[in-house]
Amino acid sequence: MPTATTETKSGSDNDRPVTSKNGMTSDEYQLATLGYKQVFVRNFTFIENLAVSYSSMNFVNALVIMFGFAMATGGPQAALANWTMAGSLALMVALSMAEIAAAFPVCGGIYFWSYCLGGPEWGPFLSWVTAWFNWTGWITLVTGFAQGNTNFLL
Repeated sequence: MPTATTETKSGSDNDRPVTSKNGMTSDEYQLATLGYKQVFVRNFTFIENLAVSYSSMNFVNALVIMFGFAMATGGPQAALANWTMAGSLALMVALSMAEIAAAFPVCGGIYFWSYCLGGPEWGPFLSWVTAWFNWTGWITLVTGFAQGNTNFLL
């Protein structure tokens, strides 16, 4: 297992920690402890990362679709209560996923996380189930949002 002492170089937009003994960054060191070599360069700026996250969440379309339904069935108070509850639950899920991502920072994300959390016995099956749930979610949600927005516009 590699050993390293880290220090931080300041003065640039991306303050990247650099090791003093073996030349590995802290990211490379953490991946080496997991048995991987870093090949994916993670150098997104804050704005680029925000843009990718914002576009992949697709929550703006969901708000537009459900706005008319919420106002017709419960009014502004019900809409505020429901969006507050759903937002807080989504925040809990996001914080949980952030914690898992910090523990296993590798490419492949949710599939590798499922494998690690399931262990050697259940890991392959859980990765497979995660992949199918992810695929099904993207296929159904994107088309559902498109249909809902079309109905909203017409």
